[in-house]
Amino acid sequence: MTQHRNVITLALFLLAWNAVAAMAGTLPIAPPASRITFRLNALGWLGLTGHFQQFQGTATVPPAQGTGCTVQVKVAVASLAMDNPAWTARALGPSLLAANAYPDMLFTGNCRGDTLAGTLTLHGVTRPLTLALRRDDGAITATGHLRRGDYQVSGMPLLIGQQITIEVQLPTPNSLK
Repeated sequence: MTQHRNVITLALFLLAWNAVAAMAGTLPIAPPASRITFRLNALGWLGLTGHFQQFQGTATVPPAQGTGCTVQVKVAVASLAMDNPAWTARALGPSLLAANAYPDMLFTGNCRGDTLAGTLTLHGVTRPLTLALRRDDGAITATGHLRRGDYQVSGMPLLIGQQITIEVQLPTPNSLK
């Protein structure tokens, strides 16, 4: 019975070790497998959602520990898509994202446990940004909030709310196989 228990323990250990090893390495962050979306309120009640169609980056997990990671993502601001083309044009225009003047958005950070803490450069301003991490059903989701005024994105203050929710979804290494 003890020998049988040792075999089961060894098998469980090997399964756990393989799961950690599968998470180690570099995971690409790019469409179509990954998605970067945002949500904000207009007129105090109308929810607006958009997503970026062009971005690239990596999430790197050190092989030794299997915990922690570094993340780098570069987003093409002009690749923003919203349900309404008129809202997309407004968002990319000079009073909001000013995509011609600030073509890229950059995030770099480190994850520890259930958070991803780093810096976001948006509209020429770099500030700290912390995202909560959630792992489920073959995906990792990072969600956080920022105040657009902190990044000098201050156009249409009476029409568009100040808080923006950002969500980044990427598949886990196991779901890419």
